Amino acid sequence: MKTITNEMATNLTLDISSAQSSLRELTRDVNTTTREWKAVEREMSAAGDTAGAVGARLQGLNNSIESQQNKINGLKAAIADTNTDTKKGAELYSYLQGQLASAERKLGSFNGQQQRAQEINKYYQSGLADINQALQKNNDISTIRVQRLQEEGREQAAVRVHIENLKNSQSSYNDILKIQQKELVETAAANGKNSDEYHKAAMRVEETRLNIAKTNSELQRYQSGINSGKNAIKSLNDDLARNNDLYKSNVERLQLGGREQEASKVKLAGLHQAYETQNKAINEQRQQLERLKNSQKATNSEYQDQRLELAKSEASAASYRKEIYATQKQVDRLNPYGFSKLGEGMNGLYKTSGKVTDGMARGFQNVKNNAVSASIGIGLVGAASVKGAQMASELENQYKTTFNLLITGGEKASEAQRNVNKMQADGKKMSVEYGVSQSKIADGYQELVKRGYSSEQALGAMKSMLQASVASGDDFTDVVHNSTAALESFGLKSD
Repeated sequence: MKTITNEMATNLTLDISSAQSSLRELTRDVNTTTREWKAVEREMSAAGDTAGAVGARLQGLNNSIESQQNKINGLKAAIADTNTDTKKGAELYSYLQGQLASAERKLGSFNGQQQRAQEINKYYQSGLADINQALQKNNDISTIRVQRLQEEGREQAAVRVHIENLKNSQSSYNDILKIQQKELVETAAANGKNSDEYHKAAMRVEETRLNIAKTNSELQRYQSGINSGKNAIKSLNDDLARNNDLYKSNVERLQLGGREQEASKVKLAGLHQAYETQNKAINEQRQQLERLKNSQKATNSEYQDQRLELAKSEASAASYRKEIYATQKQVDRLNPYGFSKLGEGMNGLYKTSGKVTDGMARGFQNVKNNAVSASIGIGLVGAASVKGAQMASELENQYKTTFNLLITGGEKASEAQRNVNKMQADGKKMSVEYGVSQSKIADGYQELVKRGYSSEQALGAMKSMLQASVASGDDFTDVVHNSTAALESFGLKSD
């Protein structure tokens, strides 16, 4: 801080020009002090030392205030010594008064910054900053983990992560409350309970208590099963919506192709699946209603809302039951000679398709990486065997064509050859096991490759398709064709 010399004091009382010269020196001292601490603050902030930067700012403001006060003291002394009896003296007096008012406004600004800096510094020194930063980081990490687990369909794991984070948050809030309550007592002693400072400190305490109450309430809801029940109901409703979208789009596609009988069978299978899922949701909703009834944390509004949702679900189940009856009559009319076996095959394979779609939606399966786990099939039963040298030659040519298709598709020759050899070996074994000709199996591999499957994917898919053909009684060639076509229609083709 620059000391006011006798010469500077004298200049302040001589005339306006001399006073301006002295004031420039005093102002320069204030500005230099301010620039110095701001530079230190920037350096510490850039280095990640937030607490150090706050401390540097507080100390720098103290120095700036001291320099500004020194300037004000000089102005006040000059005003007191100015002779206002002369015109020159009156003009100087007026000038000094204006400078004093400006200097005091500047001091007020410094004081305001100092007060805020003191509060921030206290926040860091008390440990509140560290606790809050750790709390925020834990919340961020937990949120991402929960979202990832939910996308993977691991709802229970997501709930466990969320509950653990709630417990950690509860502990952090309790630590914060202890520090804030101590500060409240200190503020009351220093400033009184009617001061603005006490009011601010009291508000912080109450906000933390509110956060604790909210965390405790949510934790109790999870521990009572209310939130897990809510998640289970949502998951079932999502499954129901996906199922309905699946069978309705498939029915529409078949109807557009003039395949009314097949469309009716797919619709019937879809309605049965919807009815089954809806009943699962109803059971979960009834349990949820009981949880809400027994929970002290649940509101009457939540209970009534759940009752309404249950009533809607029961109405939907009744509607599905009625529609199943009507569709069954339509199916019987279209095929009066019966198709019990074929219908059962369609129903089972329809459900399998639903699982594939649901798996894709949840991220459990990747068609490209894990191949196809099941398929849809419509057609007639047929089987044949490869006999004679001519048939063997044709079979060899089929696999050569498959190999060429794989190479054209960009697969490495060594990998393609290795997997085509395995296709031939597996085809021979599975032909005996499932009663499907080796030629049809070779055609099935080729169909998958044409649809964009890699050799490894085709190998992984074949056994499931053979099993589906046997289970449904549908022709294997139709199973392969319709499976890949159905997957493409639902946007599940390998890319």
